[in-house]
Amino acid sequence: MECEMCKEENKWSEWQIGEFQYWKAALNPDQRYLGRFLLMLKRHTEDLLDTTPQEREEFFDILERMKSALKQLFFPDKFNYFSFGNEIPHLHFHIIPRYAGPREFQGVIFQDQRWGKGPLPNEEYVPSFELRDALVKAVKEKSIPFATSLQTRGM
Repeated sequence: MECEMCKEENKWSEWQIGEFQYWKAALNPDQRYLGRFLLMLKRHTEDLLDTTPQEREEFFDILERMKSALKQLFFPDKFNYFSFGNEIPHLHFHIIPRYAGPREFQGVIFQDQRWGKGPLPNEEYVPSFELRDALVKAVKEKSIPFATSLQTRGM
């Protein structure tokens, strides 16, 4: 059985923000936490310790720049970082912005119902296609300059 994340087209394709030398970045379809995104290693492995120094360097560069973009857009109060691999055994990270108070995007109010606690479990929230497209566009606009700079540097 082919790994879901190794497929060229997968459930995150429409949410993709950028593709880099070693990683893909995509917003998570579950937006109960505004701006929640994934970083997925392009090659198949299950363990962080199996990554190369170049993959780790690019990972942290993307993470730093994505965090900056989300701070400019939504002003999160903190970030949570997770990598489980239980349901999809492919190295990927969930990056979850957390908010002490409500945030508004495109007229929709996002409230972090579990502020001060772990983000899971919580009821999933998948926004409309229109909201998805606006969210992807907003994050891409903030992150495109760094995607271009990574490619220019050969990452």
